[in-house]
Amino acid sequence: MTLRELVLPISRLLNEICERTNIQLDDDTKICQVFEDNEAAVKLPKSQLPKITPQSKHFAVKYHWFRERLKEYGFEILPVRTDEQKADLFMKGLLQTESRTKQHMIMGW
Repeated sequence: MTLRELVLPISRLLNEICERTNIQLDDDTKICQVFEDNEAAVKLPKSQLPKITPQSKHFAVKYHWFRERLKEYGFEILPVRTDEQKADLFMKGLLQTESRTKQHMIMGW
């Protein structure tokens, strides 16, 4: 799942619920933390516009759209080591030992 498919609809739903129920959210409450194990995915949204490389110019439209959503919804992209990425349990076919490790990480055991 991508940010657009999962996080944006949930964020919009939360904002709509808060508006209709008159719940005031401060800026710290609105921050959604997205943990990413891809180093380029962490660096690219934070880089300045001239730092787009020749390798990244082909996705300039998506890049600008993504940067706007980060600012609009207050998303924060944080790095996480690959072996600590909990989402792998839902995204990849894992060995049984890896699967158990990820389950324990999610459940907090």
